[in-house]
Amino acid sequence: MYYFVDYHCHTRVSGDNSQTMEELVCSAAERGVREICITEHFNFMPGTYCFGRFSYREEDRQRRQTASLWPGIRILLGLEMDYMPDFMPLIRQIGRDLPLDYYIGSCHMSNGRHVWSDSFFEGRPMEEAYREYFLTVADCVREETFDTIAHFDWAKRKGCELKHSGTHGKR
Repeated sequence: MYYFVDYHCHTRVSGDNSQTMEELVCSAAERGVREICITEHFNFMPGTYCFGRFSYREEDRQRRQTASLWPGIRILLGLEMDYMPDFMPLIRQIGRDLPLDYYIGSCHMSNGRHVWSDSFFEGRPMEEAYREYFLTVADCVREETFDTIAHFDWAKRKGCELKHSGTHGKR
């Protein structure tokens, strides 16, 4: 028998999903998932869509409440944090201070630029942008702080979008 898990789940707290934790768990149950980890986005930069939205106390309260309604699904808590070299001491401290089950590292930014923005690719060969991005991912892995790294293909998604739209290299 298979035991399906999903350790990369966001609720509306993250800002990129409209589901509550209970709705997310219900959806997981319908798909046969038996264990999930709610890994909300956690960012240190004011102005980002998820800045200041995460509260461990509130998240844990919701987890306990939802777990009581869905006893057949194991619900864990974690965070998805952007790899930002200047913030690594703080990220490591959060890892020590909060009793979370799982930490996802992600590389939405590279050298201060969001890799989903046109400006990340603008004015240089696509291969150069990819190289910069994957060097950032490699640095994130070398930190040995996170349990896993999320969506390494983040830059590729935007690069493919630009390539197929015919806008890469134009401006």
